[in-house]
Amino acid sequence: MIYTIACAGTDGKEDGKEIIEKHICSCGGKILSTCVANILVVDADPKDVVEVVNSLKPYYPEQYFPWRVREGDYFSLVK
Repeated sequence: MIYTIACAGTDGKEDGKEIIEKHICSCGGKILSTCVANILVVDADPKDVVEVVNSLKPYYPEQYFPWRVREGDYFSLVK
């Protein structure tokens, strides 16, 4: 399935985007777009997306939780 993921930096030492990219690719998923600084569009198994995003929860301020993952390519919706 295709997901749009908001992936801000984690604790200042690691890049959330890089962590998500590595995890999705290691599970056989594909990165479809990285054109916006803190947004990834991926084609991956839902459980892999949930797993990697949940692993970053401790580093995200609470207000970002509702938007961190959206089903579909968000950018195709705004075109």
